[in-house]
Amino acid sequence: FANLGMETDARILCELLNVREPDWQSCVEACLGERRFDILVSPKHYRTAKRVFEQLGAEVGRVSLLDTPALERDAGRGRGPEASSLATKVTSENWLAQSYVNDLLGRIICCDTSETLEEYPHSATRELLRHFPYRLARLRAPDLFIGLDARKRQLKEAREELAELGKRLETLKGQERL
Repeated sequence: FANLGMETDARILCELLNVREPDWQSCVEACLGERRFDILVSPKHYRTAKRVFEQLGAEVGRVSLLDTPALERDAGRGRGPEASSLATKVTSENWLAQSYVNDLLGRIICCDTSETLEEYPHSATRELLRHFPYRLARLRAPDLFIGLDARKRQLKEAREELAELGKRLETLKGQERL
């Protein structure tokens, strides 16, 4: 973007989201899965971002570029998220990010216990049980990336890991001197 004289506005979806109820965080992140790392750019920069995305080829891995012009076009069409859906647990100041999350999570009904999961074709519990049409699954507990608390936790863990590696290095240096 900078090479083209454009201001970069690309953001990773998880940076734009917050979970309202911390006890639902793992479920939200598990249901979003790798979509948490999708790239969102303003609709006016989408075509340029698309060209860059195409040029990167396999380097992008499983990350997606959100079609923000389509999100903008379709905003308000159809029905919003179900009142008791997982989407209602997520907030964003970016309306395009919120619209995308509403689409992804808006039909997954939040159940307080596993007893009511089968009442809905798409439902989930805080304990990471997920009901799909005709099947029940246990979601894997994800590493958390959404919200400031998740980033603070990651930073703390990285600092602890760095300190532990420093101790191991000092131990190895001491052994080397012997």
